[in-house]
Amino acid sequence: IYLYLQRSASSMNTHHLRTLHTLRTQDSGYAMATALIVGIVGFAITAVITAMVLFTVRGSQRGSETVADRAVAEAGIDSARAAIEQSTGNAVPCSINGSLSSGQQASYTVTIAYYAGSTPLPCTEGAGVTAAPTIAIISSTGETASAGQAGSTAKRKMEAKVNLTGGGGGGGGGGG
Repeated sequence: IYLYLQRSASSMNTHHLRTLHTLRTQDSGYAMATALIVGIVGFAITAVITAMVLFTVRGSQRGSETVADRAVAEAGIDSARAAIEQSTGNAVPCSINGSLSSGQQASYTVTIAYYAGSTPLPCTEGAGVTAAPTIAIISSTGETASAGQAGSTAKRKMEAKVNLTGGGGGGGGGGG
């Protein structure tokens, strides 16, 4: 009985070894499919990460353009306030155009509307207004060249209300 069991056990081991050998030689196609799937997943992850980085960089560019546009528009408002303060009598400026000498192209366009109380005053370039203004509404549009796109510009419009004292320009005061 012992010999029979020993012989049966050895024949079973041989059978298992043959089965394992057969399985090992037949799984070569699975290795190629696995490598292909790993490669595709790696490529997909790389594509997603690249898209996220590009989106973040473009967002940063837009943020810096917004800051620059706002600064240029504010420079236009400051320029208009200075021009109003330096004017004499009713000979106030109706519009101002200017540019900033910075690292990029930056310019502003300012229009100024004058009021005597709540009554709008017509403004003629070079002559000013017909009556003493008490309020000036300054509209300034700042424009800068976009960082990433040649020939493209970004704009920002701002307004400021200035209360004028002493009638006309010359010493235009508070406001904001």
